[in-house]
Amino acid sequence: MKTTEELLYQIRGLARIVVAFSFFYQGLVPKWLSNDSAEQAMVMAHGILTAYPTWISHIGGLFEMALACWLVTAFTDKKPLWVAGGALVFFLLDTMIFSPTYLGTTFNAVITNITLLALVLIDQHILKFQADEINQRRIGQYFRFTRDRMLYEFVKRLELKDLPHLMHTLTQSRIKRRRKVRQKLKESLQPADSPLKDRSQIDRRSSSDRRRIFSLPQSKRTTTPPDDTGNPAP
Repeated sequence: MKTTEELLYQIRGLARIVVAFSFFYQGLVPKWLSNDSAEQAMVMAHGILTAYPTWISHIGGLFEMALACWLVTAFTDKKPLWVAGGALVFFLLDTMIFSPTYLGTTFNAVITNITLLALVLIDQHILKFQADEINQRRIGQYFRFTRDRMLYEFVKRLELKDLPHLMHTLTQSRIKRRRKVRQKLKESLQPADSPLKDRSQIDRRSSSDRRRIFSLPQSKRTTTPPDDTGNPAP
């Protein structure tokens, strides 16, 4: 039973081989081996360089054979597909404008070019789907590798008996957090108009007010010495 990935590769390979074979055959047999008169008549219908239709046909055949080789060698690249699609559209428009009499023949340029263009589009869409799938697979592998690495580091720390250190760190963080909560609660319960709390108000007061607020006890007050008569100073 074939998987979806294998089936897509086979479809894309078949489409690529058919397009490459068509270009190679069209460039080799009619333009180089048989020198088809219809090809030369289509070249002369342009009205330019009519004295060398054979050479122009040979140059076109070389281009088509080179494009066929590029399609086969660059199997995972989109650039030859874009060139092939552009060449097919160009050849079709050129035939419709300069040689419309060839559009009524059997298996004419319309049928062959549209069929090959459909195969090119199929190849492009499958290649884009495979590229997106590969990118998603790489992203998934990165996340899985990161997860496995984190688990490995955790298990390694447990094996190195680093678990007590981790528990101590967690305990210290909890203690610090509780201290901060208690400090905030204490600050919120303390009145804001306390003279000891609001230092800015104390700084604005005079020295006499400060002495009155922070007065010493009666036992610690300094007394003036008595005079010569023995009576204390008033």
